[in-house]
Amino acid sequence: MLRLMGRVLAAGLILYAGASHAQVVVSQLHGGGGNTGATYRSDFIELHNNGATAVDLSTWSVQYASSTGTTWARTNLSGSIPAGAYYLVKQADGASTTALPLPTPDATGTIAMSGTAGKVALVNSQTSLTGACPLGGTVVDFVGFGTANCSETAPTPAPSNTLAVLRAGNGCTDSNNNGADFATGAAAPRNSATALNVCGGSSTPLLAVSDVSIFEGDAGTTTMSFGFGLSAPAGVGGVSINYTTADGTAIAGSDYTANSGTVTIAEGATSTTVDILVTGDTVSEANETFFVRVTAATGATIADNEGLGTIQNDDVTVVSIAQIQGSGLTSPVNGAIVTTEGIVTAQKFNNGFFLQTSDAEIDADPNTSEGIFIFTSTAPPATAAVGNRVRVTGTVTEFTPSTNLNQLSITELGFVTAIQVLSSGNTLPAPIALTSADFDDTSTPGTAEKFEGMRVSATNALATTGAEGNITESSATATTTGVFHIVLSGVARPFREEGIDILDLFPIPAGKDPPRFDHNAERIMVRSRGQIGATAVAIDAETQIDSMVGVMDYFSGAWAVLPDPTGGLVVSGGKIPAAVSTAGNADVTIGAFNLLRFFDEVNNSNGAPTLTAAALDKRLTKTSLAICDYLKTPDILGVVEVENLRVLGLLADRINATCATAPGYVPYLVQGNDVGGINVGFLVSNRSVGSVARVEVLEVTQFGKDTLLSNPDGSTSLLNDRPPLMLRAIVHHQNGGTYPVTAFINHLRSLNGVGDATPGSNGWPTENARVSAKRAQQAVFLADLVEARQTADANEHIVLLGDFNAFEYNDGYVDVMGIIGGNPTPEPQVLTYSASPITIPLINGNLLTPDKDERYSYVFDGNLQTLDHVVVNEAAFLDAADIEVDHARINSEFGEHHFGIAGTALRVSDHDPVRVRITVPGFTSANLSITAGASPANVAAGGIATFTASVNNAGTDEAAFPSVALVFDALVPVTVTAPAGWTCAAPVQAGGTTTVTCTAASLANGGSATFSAAVTAPSLPVASTLSLAAAVTSQTNDPANADNSASAQVAVAAVVVVLPNADLSLRMVGGPSGFIRSGRTALFSVPVRNTGPNAVPQAVVTFTGTIPLANASVIAPAGWTCPRNTTAGGFSIVCTLTGSFAVNGRHTFTFSGVAPSHLVQSSMSMTSSVSSTTTTDQLPGNNTSVYSVNIVAP
Repeated sequence: MLRLMGRVLAAGLILYAGASHAQVVVSQLHGGGGNTGATYRSDFIELHNNGATAVDLSTWSVQYASSTGTTWARTNLSGSIPAGAYYLVKQADGASTTALPLPTPDATGTIAMSGTAGKVALVNSQTSLTGACPLGGTVVDFVGFGTANCSETAPTPAPSNTLAVLRAGNGCTDSNNNGADFATGAAAPRNSATALNVCGGSSTPLLAVSDVSIFEGDAGTTTMSFGFGLSAPAGVGGVSINYTTADGTAIAGSDYTANSGTVTIAEGATSTTVDILVTGDTVSEANETFFVRVTAATGATIADNEGLGTIQNDDVTVVSIAQIQGSGLTSPVNGAIVTTEGIVTAQKFNNGFFLQTSDAEIDADPNTSEGIFIFTSTAPPATAAVGNRVRVTGTVTEFTPSTNLNQLSITELGFVTAIQVLSSGNTLPAPIALTSADFDDTSTPGTAEKFEGMRVSATNALATTGAEGNITESSATATTTGVFHIVLSGVARPFREEGIDILDLFPIPAGKDPPRFDHNAERIMVRSRGQIGATAVAIDAETQIDSMVGVMDYFSGAWAVLPDPTGGLVVSGGKIPAAVSTAGNADVTIGAFNLLRFFDEVNNSNGAPTLTAAALDKRLTKTSLAICDYLKTPDILGVVEVENLRVLGLLADRINATCATAPGYVPYLVQGNDVGGINVGFLVSNRSVGSVARVEVLEVTQFGKDTLLSNPDGSTSLLNDRPPLMLRAIVHHQNGGTYPVTAFINHLRSLNGVGDATPGSNGWPTENARVSAKRAQQAVFLADLVEARQTADANEHIVLLGDFNAFEYNDGYVDVMGIIGGNPTPEPQVLTYSASPITIPLINGNLLTPDKDERYSYVFDGNLQTLDHVVVNEAAFLDAADIEVDHARINSEFGEHHFGIAGTALRVSDHDPVRVRITVPGFTSANLSITAGASPANVAAGGIATFTASVNNAGTDEAAFPSVALVFDALVPVTVTAPAGWTCAAPVQAGGTTTVTCTAASLANGGSATFSAAVTAPSLPVASTLSLAAAVTSQTNDPANADNSASAQVAVAAVVVVLPNADLSLRMVGGPSGFIRSGRTALFSVPVRNTGPNAVPQAVVTFTGTIPLANASVIAPAGWTCPRNTTAGGFSIVCTLTGSFAVNGRHTFTFSGVAPSHLVQSSMSMTSSVSSTTTTDQLPGNNTSVYSVNIVAP
């Protein structure tokens, strides 16, 4: 026999002599479930029966509306509520997975209630209410809480995340005044198993009969035991109970054995049982019921006189899980009542378990999942132990949560009527290895449907987010939920893309064709605490998921793995925080930082929470470290989400006192309109630069505080919750340079409500229309400000920065950044279109971040995206020598648990701060100098003199585009060797001089460069000198240029002619530099010259090298013979000219060598040389050319 349900009323009786009250009332409600600080993870509504008899609730409902709402969400009830009993209705879960589950609810809904204000009605029908205040009629009881606009007399005090509202007298007080009947208190949900609380009291205990359910069996009889329970021990003489059975759908004689009689509960005892025999059969039939009824009782008051006996049919046709799942996105038997079998693979912590077909029984279709979730609404029963093979009967349901109607539905078995254990200790099905074939950037949201509910595994995956968590603002503490996202090995981290998510069901009007975002289905969510017994894992992005085994669930639009409690998740590594680049001496830096609800310890009744002194100190320390060490104290810092000027001043003081750069920050903030108490402001550096402040503030002005948005119903509302704040300033440099700049700090309307198709307020057809109109008009308002200033002064440097709550591209609903930047998306491609007033387009800072992989400031649901922007106008861009935008990586990819860790900058916010670095030409200063030398001091005519020129930059900045000129006072051959990064032009001969000019992109401050020039001395009949005049310049200001030129000279002897002689030379041109890969060819052109003055008979060119002869090749010009030989070290190819090498003659060879395997030798060299035995070569230094290179893997 498998007993599925049994209820005996708990002993204990609470008596209360109260005022007159309704039969059934709302006794407690809590809408903060699962929020930060909440004890329980679910919202709930609790009922109490204040009367003396049971009440049938099977046609009743509880309904909810917002504090001013007219639309009511409904949860239907079932069963009955005995006198004095409680009845618990579970509603939506919050985000917290660390909060406690509710006691077993008596009914379950999905309503997401407000934690502070709303309306709840107990209705004796299952028809939804209408209107803002539907008192009377079918409404049995009504509770308005917080600031609700409807209540019985007056609303209750406002609850919170931690406080419920509870009816006095444990539910018995009912004066029809919510304000008087209810008080706030710790949430304490009570269900039907809670001790009875009979209003008015009684001297005798209450009697109730339990409900019982068993499987009938195939033959013989099975005993069904009904419990008779008292709310308190029986008094003197005990309790005598008369009972009888009665048919329901079960028939006495054929389905069960009728019984009647008297049973007693002895004095001092609280319960007894009555056994009824159930008859087994093999007929497949519906479940059948009968009743055990109390007809009379002595010594107790009858609270529940009837026990329901359910005979569960166990003669069923088993439908396989694969048949239930089907090969599509939804079940082919959705809505059907089925019985299936499988092995329990996992228990979900709060509402069910997973069932999977054994490996030996799977079907042949790879597109049908072999797993399914069994929804029990509360913690899974003991019968659903992992490893049990069970038979489950329930209704196939395609579940879509009310909190995310856009996601795919989840195929599950709900309304479970039977769970039968068939065996225990079974081996779990082998996990399916997840691969990029199903999770890459080409995947669709339904690609992984075939894994739904199954055991899966992954190795060497990469976390794309830190673990989510819960923050308690008042104490600045945080806990992890262990939820994060990953991508499989070899799959790139996903970025949010343009357009409306393909899962968004928002209706697209005719004539509109917005782009669609593919949802990034390569993301996999990991819910590390999803299974009972598992521990929430706190990690950061870039953590390596070495191995993972668990079940595949689906949550919030993403496939989600719930790792096994033991060995299911092995991780290593994690992201290292990174600061912005160090600004140069010539740079102006402007940053923006969303400080994440930066409040103080003073209760200002402004909608903001109040921190403890310790919590404020922690936040000041963490945030100052972030700004000092990672944002590197920009000259101007725009801040977002700050409560007031006072707390911003405290932050400035903390930075100024603790940061080594001592920025001397001065705070600026003007209060806006935000109902939550957050504002925008600036921290401006006042450190000394010579005799002036680094930043001279000219003006701080707020715009648009009173600007209105017109609503369709003729009403208006404030447009700018956090109006733009403008700072005009002049940034000073120690060299006297100045840089005027105008900065706007912004915090635009959030994305909450985007895509919401429910009716909007104030006449808006949808909530999305209302939100989109506001977002678009805020963008137009800001663009108008910019356009007016650009029109008035085209040279004004304008920088927009802050949290724009918008992507850099069109999101399909509104193109906020396109409007602001002057590049709006064409009207058909955006649902709410607004033209931009900008005539000269602005430049989005994402384009100024060189590395595309670093173009993000925020991570949401595993998608990297930019919400925090820097936008500059054309004047600011064109007047900058360089401009770059980067982010400090300290927040968006780090687990939320870091928020509560003192003394570290990590996760002070959920946004990474952004900074623009503007290099100002007038702020740069170089100090170039050059020295020259020559050797030897004396050289023969036609000999080689070596001149050197050394350049140094002792300035504070790099020299931009430096140029070195080497001028020789004769027409001479010159070969210049320049350092890396420099390029030298061919010598230019004119006016009796030879000039070589060398240039580079830059020369760093403290940098140097040395040039060597090999010069052939002129051949003159008399002794002479050869002089070099060297000079250096750049495009950077050089205030001390007296040392920018130098000279050197050598003495040249007169010509002594010895005949015959000639000047043979060669060089090797070509070949890869740095390294050569195995199997690749080094190819050279080898020009051989004779510059005379005499012809050379029988000239010889020799090629040698350290590679095998088979790898070497020489193609000789006509007239040369080239025998090949293998040598001990490699090869030798000697080419001899038949005939004479004419004066000024040139013969060009092609010389090549194939690199051997790097496993055989690590380097190779190739040498070419020219010689003659018939002439004297006075300049043998140019007769040989050598090439050497390292060999690497192919």
